[in-house]
Amino acid sequence: MLRRILSAMALLVGAMLVYACTTTSRVVGEINSDAGPNVFAPADDADASSPAEVTTAFCPTAECKAPFATCASSTFPCDVDLDEDPHNCGGCGLDCGGADPTLGAEFLCNAGACEMKCIAQPGGYVRADCDGVPDNGCETFLGTTENCGACGDRCPDGEPCTYGKCGCPPPTTNCGIRCVDLTSDDQSCGTCFAPCDGTIPAPPNAHYGCAASTCGELKCDHVPGYVQYEDCNGDLKAAGSDGCEIDVLAPNDDHCGACGSKCPAGTTCEYYMVAKSDTFEPRCSCPAGTLDCGFSGLHLCVDISSDAFNCGACGRLCPGLDAPHAQPSCVGGGCKLTCADGYADCNGNVADGCEVNLLSDPQNCGGCGVACDGVAGQACLAGKCAVEPCGDIR
Repeated sequence: MLRRILSAMALLVGAMLVYACTTTSRVVGEINSDAGPNVFAPADDADASSPAEVTTAFCPTAECKAPFATCASSTFPCDVDLDEDPHNCGGCGLDCGGADPTLGAEFLCNAGACEMKCIAQPGGYVRADCDGVPDNGCETFLGTTENCGACGDRCPDGEPCTYGKCGCPPPTTNCGIRCVDLTSDDQSCGTCFAPCDGTIPAPPNAHYGCAASTCGELKCDHVPGYVQYEDCNGDLKAAGSDGCEIDVLAPNDDHCGACGSKCPAGTTCEYYMVAKSDTFEPRCSCPAGTLDCGFSGLHLCVDISSDAFNCGACGRLCPGLDAPHAQPSCVGGGCKLTCADGYADCNGNVADGCEVNLLSDPQNCGGCGVACDGVAGQACLAGKCAVEPCGDIR
C-alpha cells in the first residue's frame, strides 16, 4: 500500500512540474513534436521498437530571443526589434536616419537592414529614386515627359505627360502644351489653335464661343471657382436679352447655387463651407444630418454624430487629440478613444492617451494587467511572455 501511495505522489509531482514549465497563449514559443503527428492504433498493433514520442516543454526565461534585444534606448527588457527598429536596425545604435524631406525619402528598417522609401511631396508631386544612389535620395520628379509614370517612362516627342500617363485622356486632344476638348474649347475649337472671335458683341456676361466644335454659339461666362453666370430666365438668344443675369455662385435666395433653387421661407442663401472642404458654396441651410457650427459670420456644416471637433453638439471637442498613440473619434455623438495597434489605455486616463505598449511591457503583456512574472526579468516579446525550452517530456 505504501509503495502505491509513493508511486501516486511521484506521478502527481511530475505532473505539477510539467504544468509549471508549459505555458499559456501569452508566451513566445509552441509545443513541438519530433515524432510528427499523433497516430492512434490498437495496442497490439503498435511497434514496440518505435521511439517514444518526445514533447518539448517551455519555461519562463529572462533571455532575449532574436531579433529582440535590450539596447540603451530600451524602456523594458528585450523591447527592441532589431529587424524593424529604424534606430536600432540590425544592432543596437545603428540608426537608419528616418525621414529627410529634402531628399524626398524616408529611411526604414526592414529585416535588419536600412532601406529607402520615397515619400509624398507637397502639391501631390511624386519623386522616385531613378539613379539607385541612396545618398541623393529620390532625386527625380515623375510626371514629366522624360519620366512620366515611372523612371525612364519617356513620352514620344510632342506628347504630354498627363496624370502619370503619356498622351491626353479622352475626349481631349493634344494641342502641343495642353490637352483640350475640341468640341467646347474657345481657344481650340474643332482643331488645335483655332480660337473663336471673342470681339463679337454679346449680351451681358455672355460671349460667342465654341459648341459642338463650331464657333458662334452664345455661352454664359464661367470662371471656375469664382463666377458662374447662368441664363436663368431663358432669354439669352432673344432680342433685347439681359444675357446671363445670375451668378449662381453668389448668394441669391431665388437661385441659390443653381437656377431656380429657391430657399424655403425663413431661410436665406449664404456662403457655407462644408466640413473637410476648402471651398465655399452658396446654400440655404445645412443639408439634412448636419448642423451649422460656424461662427463670426462663417457658416460650417458638420455632422455632429461623427465630428471629433463637434461631437454631439457644436464646439464639443473630443479629448485626447494630442495624446500619444491615440486617436479620438466621435461615434453616434459620443467620444471614443481608439488606440494604435499594440497600445492600450490601461489607466483609463484620456489625457495621457494609450500609455501602455502591450507588445513589450512585462506588466501589461498582450493585455492590461497581464504580468510576465514566471522568473525575475522575464521579458514581453511581441505581446507574449518570453519562454525557452526547458526539457523533454516522454
